[in-house]
Amino acid sequence: MARQKKEKTKVKSIRLPESTWNLFAKESFREYRSTNRQLLKLIEDFLVDRGVMKNEDRIQPQKTKWKKP
Repeated sequence: MARQKKEKTKVKSIRLPESTWNLFAKESFREYRSTNRQLLKLIEDFLVDRGVMKNEDRIQPQKTKWKKP
């Protein structure tokens, strides 16, 4: 049984040099994310930084790892 999707998705493909993809995949692994989740995070960060998207509209809101004392 497939998990329920929160929102409709579009299937797209991108072309990247293999060396770029390998670096991206390695960084995704370091961040404990799938390459799809890492790409989504980068796109959401880009849109939030430019004011096109609100931070609370992210698919999975960012959480801070620690709080300042």
